[in-house]
Amino acid sequence: MNLSLLKAEMLQNRSKVFFNIIIIAIAVMVVVVLKTMTVSYQKSVNKPFRNIGVSLIVQKNKGNNENTRPLKTDGVRVPFSSVVFENKEVKVLKNISQVKDFSSSLLVWNMTKGKFNTIIGINPNDPSIGATKTKDWIVRGHFPKNKNEIAFEKHFAKFNRFKIGNMINIGGVSLKIVGHVEIKEGSQIIATNGYVLIETAQNFIQSQDAVNVIYLTLNDMSKVENVEKQITRIIPSAKISSSNSFLESSGSLATIVNKFSLLISIISIIAAFVLILKVMFSSLNERTHDIGILKAIGWTNKEIKNELIAESVIQNVIGAVIGIVMATAVGWFTSFISIDISLSGQTPPSSAVQHLSLQENMNLGFVLLPELHIFVIIGAILTGIACGYLMMNKLLKIRPADVLRKI
Repeated sequence: MNLSLLKAEMLQNRSKVFFNIIIIAIAVMVVVVLKTMTVSYQKSVNKPFRNIGVSLIVQKNKGNNENTRPLKTDGVRVPFSSVVFENKEVKVLKNISQVKDFSSSLLVWNMTKGKFNTIIGINPNDPSIGATKTKDWIVRGHFPKNKNEIAFEKHFAKFNRFKIGNMINIGGVSLKIVGHVEIKEGSQIIATNGYVLIETAQNFIQSQDAVNVIYLTLNDMSKVENVEKQITRIIPSAKISSSNSFLESSGSLATIVNKFSLLISIISIIAAFVLILKVMFSSLNERTHDIGILKAIGWTNKEIKNELIAESVIQNVIGAVIGIVMATAVGWFTSFISIDISLSGQTPPSSAVQHLSLQENMNLGFVLLPELHIFVIIGAILTGIACGYLMMNKLLKIRPADVLRKI
């Protein structure tokens, strides 16, 4: 390979070289941006679950026997569409082999005196996942320690002027306000108005051991779909929420891109390859005279082929690097874009919000995928080599005598 000749040829045909590099850069940018945006969106959708340390949230629409009757006392009741689990169902869910951590809670509606608010009872002895996580988010006072205490979400408390030390009557039970809870950003999935011990919530509806929301953390996140199917077989009426279900039900452009990103990337790569090949063949036609002279002075087909491959590889690599830089810049700018992620979806995580259109507003975030960048550069090198070999047949047909005859 003659580097000085290679440099001279590229400078002499700089407009063609520049055009090739731009095409490659745009193709690479499209592929990298699509993949980066898909990964970024997936991470954003997964954030509410990651923040509360759970893989799945399980509820159910209907039950059997006594669980079908409305559990209600003195204005406090279980939500219409989130019935209490049977004890055997809870045990089965807890003993699923892939489950690492298990936590359960009881969500109730308080409709005393024409007002509506939501209260969740948690077991502070459960692992700190799901609603139990809120015991770590006390900003004033402390989390309830006995059956006669309650903590409120701080904004709800401020709006209703619920001060620490005040007494409040819920379901005929007098409770002391002992703390204010601040729900962390990206954790609205477990937001309710009030937080009590699970025994207190069970006393509201006079149903011992009642739970209607179960949080599961799995050992292996790749097993989420398998566990969902297993739960559905055990409890046909189960409503299972995960980042996958949110992504599927979001109905956004990012969802479409997520489903077809591989296909779109392949099409983009093929289109870029065809364009590059076409430009290379066009360049080869224009350089027939030069190649004929090289053959006349003793250059072999192999030496010319190596020269063309080197030129193609250099253009491809430069284009790939520029494309990656452009994609990184686009990714950085899009990281400042706020998106609304619906938390209702097809399987709402909390019956407390089933009647609302609950959304979280968050930034997409900046994602770097070095393994993708390496893959793209390797692909650019291989594409350059492939272009060189595909031009070989045309190269063999060039005869020095025909070229020299036209001089």
